[in-house]
Amino acid sequence: MIRALVYVDPDLSSSIALRYTCQLAGMFEMEIQAIHAHEPEAHAHTGWARRTWEKIQLEESKKEIEQLLTAEKQFCPVSIQPIVVAGDPKKEIQEHLEKGGYDLFVEGIRRPLSTKNLAKKLQSSLYQTAPCPILLVQNLTPLNKVLLVIRERPTTKALLSMFSNLFKGAKWSLDAVIPEFLAQSVGDDEAQEVLKECGYEVENIHRIKTISEIEKLSDYGLVAIGVNRGKKDKGPLVEFVQYLPSPILFCWA
Repeated sequence: MIRALVYVDPDLSSSIALRYTCQLAGMFEMEIQAIHAHEPEAHAHTGWARRTWEKIQLEESKKEIEQLLTAEKQFCPVSIQPIVVAGDPKKEIQEHLEKGGYDLFVEGIRRPLSTKNLAKKLQSSLYQTAPCPILLVQNLTPLNKVLLVIRERPTTKALLSMFSNLFKGAKWSLDAVIPEFLAQSVGDDEAQEVLKECGYEVENIHRIKTISEIEKLSDYGLVAIGVNRGKKDKGPLVEFVQYLPSPILFCWA
């Protein structure tokens, strides 16, 4: 069973993330847990008055999240009561991921993605230390085909290992892509060799030379990519991810 933690706000991007996660739940046995962290607004009062004000804010947040989940029930029956807490969202997510033993973290994001915000997200403490893959959902796409991004051998092997562990026994329709503009891109023969070593067979291997060719990759329901932690994995990689229209699964190398 895949245990997924899905971050929700009362907005459209969270609705899309929930619906997409439930598409996955239709293919795999999954337990979906929604979480929302309300960061208390600044308030002039202290002591009892402040605590009362923060309690009111938290109750309002709970109502909004419950309304969201009720509205999404026909698309995504989240059976577990949502976790709604007061605090910094990144810290609360990190704490629950570490303590809860989740296999996947999912969050929605609004398009268009800016290079600056995406680079900041990839370098955030949450993305740098999350104990599981992170699925970033920007569009609700049908899960008809998966694209694996082939980078240098160690990063690609880490991606394929994490992908296999998450989606055990999955019968995906798989393609691969080699973005030549990323550092240390591999040749077709080496890509086939790495895929074979990890037990993967793909139908097609695409090779793209420039960012502008990303539009050729618009038909995939999921794109999985390995990301090097502890390094400023940005520049061409961030631009590549920025222009992908599909949900993106980040696996850590």
